[in-house]
Amino acid sequence: MGRWRLRLSFYLALFLVTISLWQNQQEKNPPTEKNLPPSISGIILRKIGGNSEYSTFLLLAGPLREKFLLRCFFPADFSPQDTIIVFPDKVRSLREARNPGEFSWKKFYARQKVYREMVITAPERIVRTGYRRNLRRFFYQVRQKLARRLDRFIPDTNLNSIAGKMLFGSEESLDADWRQYFVNSGVMHILVVSGLHVGYIAAAGYWLFSLTGIRRRYAIFFLTPLLLFYWQLCQASPPVSRATIMTLSFLLAFYLKRESEVFNTFCLAIVFILIFDNAALTGASFQLSFAATLGLILGVSLWPVNEEEISNKFNLGKSIRNKIKSVVVASLAAQIFTLPLIAYYFGRISLVALGANIFIIPLAGVVVWLTALLVGLGDFPLVGIILRYITNSTLALLGILVRFFGQWSFSSLIVRRPPVLAIVIFYLFLLVIIRLSQQNKKYLSLTVGVVAIFLVPLKTNLLPRVQLTFLSLGPGRAAVFQTPDNRTILIDGGALSEKYAHRIISGFLREEGIRRIDTIIITADNYLYFNALPALIDEYKVNEIILPPKIVPESELNLIKENFPATINCGRPPTYLNYAGLELFFFGETETSLEINYRQCRVLILGNTDRKDWPPRENFSSDNRMLFIEITNFGDNKRSQELSELIKYPSPAAIISRTESPAAKYPNAFSPIPKIFNLQKGAVTIKIIRQPIIFQKQ
Repeated sequence: MGRWRLRLSFYLALFLVTISLWQNQQEKNPPTEKNLPPSISGIILRKIGGNSEYSTFLLLAGPLREKFLLRCFFPADFSPQDTIIVFPDKVRSLREARNPGEFSWKKFYARQKVYREMVITAPERIVRTGYRRNLRRFFYQVRQKLARRLDRFIPDTNLNSIAGKMLFGSEESLDADWRQYFVNSGVMHILVVSGLHVGYIAAAGYWLFSLTGIRRRYAIFFLTPLLLFYWQLCQASPPVSRATIMTLSFLLAFYLKRESEVFNTFCLAIVFILIFDNAALTGASFQLSFAATLGLILGVSLWPVNEEEISNKFNLGKSIRNKIKSVVVASLAAQIFTLPLIAYYFGRISLVALGANIFIIPLAGVVVWLTALLVGLGDFPLVGIILRYITNSTLALLGILVRFFGQWSFSSLIVRRPPVLAIVIFYLFLLVIIRLSQQNKKYLSLTVGVVAIFLVPLKTNLLPRVQLTFLSLGPGRAAVFQTPDNRTILIDGGALSEKYAHRIISGFLREEGIRRIDTIIITADNYLYFNALPALIDEYKVNEIILPPKIVPESELNLIKENFPATINCGRPPTYLNYAGLELFFFGETETSLEINYRQCRVLILGNTDRKDWPPRENFSSDNRMLFIEITNFGDNKRSQELSELIKYPSPAAIISRTESPAAKYPNAFSPIPKIFNLQKGAVTIKIIRQPIIFQKQ
């Protein structure tokens, strides 16, 4: 009978996986866009983000029954279930990621059936007409009341934000430094309400129920409404939904006296989750939750801890040791099973996560319980004062631990994204080792040794490789150059938004597994071209910065040097550099243009420089190297004519344009060129191993 149920669960799960993959394919081909009327009525579902300059909401358009992202380029204050009328300036499809390592918001929202966005530029183009009274509105008001109470009881802004995020998924922003501490220490997951937090709430409810003296197997009838209330309080977010389903599945197994069949219950919970949301299978959140829970189940089976020994009141030392052992086993198992997925999705692994989780995870549960008590009892005279002191002290201790583990330069390691096949092989190999370990304990040492090898992903190249990637940033510029001797050169680094440029550049560096920037070359004194450099310098080790020649006065040169750490050498560009056979020539009296030669490839980076700052044509008209030219402005006839004169002989293999395509504007001059790339459509990479290859991410 057990095997029959297992087979049935397997085939049902396989069917749901097939449906999920099919739906994921459908998301790549969204439904045909329809023409919209000039005004659209709809309901605000929730606020996604915003600051003093913009606001973003999720809107359900009433007549169309279609979800839209509503982007307001001004601060707007709408609440869930508000009814509005919108006069959109523009309706467009969500933009796909245009750079390697860039997060794809299009795929993220496609899983939520959101394919288009409305752009609003003025407050008068959106009108609030009222609101709907329903459960979503009620729970939104409850969240607002809880947030106001936290503001009164926890004065520190960052600690207040941490408490709100851990209790009910508050949207309050956290300082960038604090966020980096959480990332480096490997405990960022405690700020996202998920299975850990639902487990804390269920444990507290189970303890309260046990005080009634009723048989514990009936706890499901008490905990179900509690968990459903908490689920709605956290806006029914996907992680909380999955955690609630899984917790209720285990409670059901406990009620049916099937608590020993942990793995079967886990599989049943997965089936329920995929029934309600079969697109979750391809999401990072579901995969990480699945891997962590599976690791906990298998880890406990390998290193079992006797519950009676944990609760032994007569041998306190042994009880404490077993409690520590259970926390270490749970943390180690979850870390090992989620390691390849974390490397794949985030490009960074924490080297101190095991130690940090041992101390912080139990403390996080105490914070959740104390915060819940504080918002409920904080107004009582004596109890409230005691709770405020204890809660603020516990939050301060949590902050001290997170800052301690996350402040070190070795806390986290940037790794290159592993291929999917390597991840599959890792899990298969891990499951085989676990199976062998269950049969014979002597294999445990082998398991630890093998897993330790996977903890240090190595970036290896069999052949010397040169790669030059022009990132798609709109106005501004960033190009990343990897030399044959494993140096990394960043050319400029900026865009209209400093945060956007930093996010794109650091995402690409993580994608490539780059941990340091050896040289930064600034080609112009336009801050738009290098506004992301201060943040990148804080994150990556930088040896030297080459400044543009246009900055002539020593006062300006010294001013720039003061903004960078003293360990970085700042200087004017040399005439020539050589990196293991790769030649780099600098030209220009006002701004910098570059000529790069390696093997059978020559790249000219002209950018916005004037014609007099371009490399002399006779330098590259006498050999057979493949020529690639990057240039920014094709706006006037004079500049395009200058470029057409430059490329008459030899004809370049490709031109990389940062703005409009020159071939569309001047077809006669550029018709002989085989390929013309527009960076507005995606990043362009020139990869040289033996022969140069150029391709674009679209």
